[in-house]
Amino acid sequence: QLEGNESAAILNVVHRGIVPQPNDVLFGRIRSNDGNRTLRKLVTTLLDEYNGLPRKFKAKLAEEVVDEISNLGGRFLKRNPVGEWEEVSHNEAVQKVAKTFRNCRRTAPESEEAGIF
Repeated sequence: QLEGNESAAILNVVHRGIVPQPNDVLFGRIRSNDGNRTLRKLVTTLLDEYNGLPRKFKAKLAEEVVDEISNLGGRFLKRNPVGEWEEVSHNEAVQKVAKTFRNCRRTAPESEEAGIF
């Protein structure tokens, strides 16, 4: 069993990682924070443009979305194996945005009918 100071020190280490801010995009099944909402709104707005682009230009548009999130003060974060948030690489962020475009493309007609977006 840990003494009070020891458990407080361990908790302090656990919380020393990145603390997500409102504009951050969080990986995982998290949809309720402002950063993830902003990402979905940007992707939805650009979806027709994305769908009309040749494949080689789709990554460029995804990079522009990553840059826009960054310009708004957001980061792309995921949990590491011990549960702390960490910033992902630029390439992982671009892949996340590209996946969001693909997911929106698959769900766009249903979402519009349901009034989700």
